[in-house]
Amino acid sequence: MTILTTQISFLFLLLLYVTTFHKITCTNHTVVRCNEKDRETLLTFKQDINDSLGGISTWSTEKDCCAWEGVYCDSITNKVTKLDMQFK
Repeated sequence: MTILTTQISFLFLLLLYVTTFHKITCTNHTVVRCNEKDRETLLTFKQDINDSLGGISTWSTEKDCCAWEGVYCDSITNKVTKLDMQFK
């Protein structure tokens, strides 16, 4: 029974690790969140609109798209779930 409990505990911790820390890369220690296709789509969208107020000036290839102003992402799927274009 002790071995089974230990194995279950190990599997639980492994599952927790994979679902929590799988986004960390070893090369530059940054969190990788943005879905590549979503990022490309948002950058195309940015090219096609007039942003005279600079609300989407944070949208650049230098930054994770989930950290862009007004962009919200699902923490598990890394997909963009919401755009808030009411910049303050």
